[in-house]
Amino acid sequence: MQVIQLLESNPLVTRLDDDESLAVAVGAQLIDRFTDGVWLVRLESVADPAKVLEAVAAVLGVPEDSNRSLAFSMIETLREKIRLLLLSHCVHLPAACAQLAETILRACPEVYILATSHQPLNTSSGKCYRGAGKSGE
Repeated sequence: MQVIQLLESNPLVTRLDDDESLAVAVGAQLIDRFTDGVWLVRLESVADPAKVLEAVAAVLGVPEDSNRSLAFSMIETLREKIRLLLLSHCVHLPAACAQLAETILRACPEVYILATSHQPLNTSSGKCYRGAGKSGE
């Protein structure tokens, strides 16, 4: 799969479609590489861009702490982890997803992100992949 090859050398890959099942299939093939797991974050029901961070933190089980920002707590949770985050259905939240991805990737060098969206996430470190479906990858 070309998307797997892209993930091996790029911390962020955006699959240019919204097919969550293909992203999950990629995650399953890479499960051995990510010792702290592959985590699926479904964003289709998140309408407010300000809630993207909360949705990701909830899936990761980031504890709330009134003395810290949620972003700081999430970074602390992820910092020493080797994980793949699957951000599904970013199409209606591209700027918020891009901003969160940049924040995570700057602070957490062993975290990789595979996003699904109909348009690229505009980040400095991302690559895009337009797959041909299950048989064409």
